[in-house]
Amino acid sequence: MLIVEINFTHHSNYMEIRDGLHISARELQRGFDDFMSKLNGNNYFKEFHVFADPEGEPHSGYVGVYGAEHFIAWINVEKYGEQVAWPISKPNREPDEIIYF
Repeated sequence: MLIVEINFTHHSNYMEIRDGLHISARELQRGFDDFMSKLNGNNYFKEFHVFADPEGEPHSGYVGVYGAEHFIAWINVEKYGEQVAWPISKPNREPDEIIYF
């Protein structure tokens, strides 16, 4: 089993990937990024937000709202169509790979 640390700026989650897939976590992340970049409008992964910059000027746009559980679900549902990855607690050993979101 491949153990992957999914590192967000202030915390990490972990997942285990079944043996035999012959793909790195970084390749999976690139696929997820490609998937996200092709999504338009409101959906499970993006929401429309309005915000003000430091000068008070309003801006708006779609913002990605996802976490490790969404990435793992994408791997299982969109990429492979079966469960090949699952979340785990922090392992007792160092992860095999670390990816950064």
